[in-house]
Amino acid sequence: MASYVTAAAVASFILTVILAAGARAQSPSTGSGQAYPVKTVRIIVPVAPGGGTDPQARLLGRKFQESMGQVFVVENRTGAASMVGTEFVVRSPADGYTLLCAASTLAGANTLRKDLPFDLLKDLAPVGQISSAATFLVVHTSVPVSSVKEFIALAKKQGGKLNAASRSPTAPTRTHRPSPTPP
Repeated sequence: MASYVTAAAVASFILTVILAAGARAQSPSTGSGQAYPVKTVRIIVPVAPGGGTDPQARLLGRKFQESMGQVFVVENRTGAASMVGTEFVVRSPADGYTLLCAASTLAGANTLRKDLPFDLLKDLAPVGQISSAATFLVVHTSVPVSSVKEFIALAKKQGGKLNAASRSPTAPTRTHRPSPTPP
């Protein structure tokens, strides 16, 4: 990510974050006709400080603060593969003052966990992207494949005999390192 943010990028991300705070959220308003924001805005990051999402949220929070003259506080609420922070935002008032800044890994939660106390598709509405990262598949040199197609064929043929590693159980953009299972 660039070390600067243009005014257009800040304005674009403001809409992204506000709408990501909840599909049930209305246009941010104080009810008194005052412009948004009129009080401190919390940006919840559901992962630990220092990861990829955290510095982006802090940079954008600072730019929001500079451009709008209101305090934006980044809070890390970690645990349960981003579910702790996400549920906090879902349960917060849908007024635009508690926002969620999460990675795309959150998208896999509905498919992997049927016991979520909320519905990501109904309770949150992501509307934009603030960054991207490459996704890649790496195999051990002893695995006899040179393409994804060959890897899928081998995995089907071996029927559960390959191991894989991941940085997160809900990460659709995770790193895999399949290798033959030792005998």
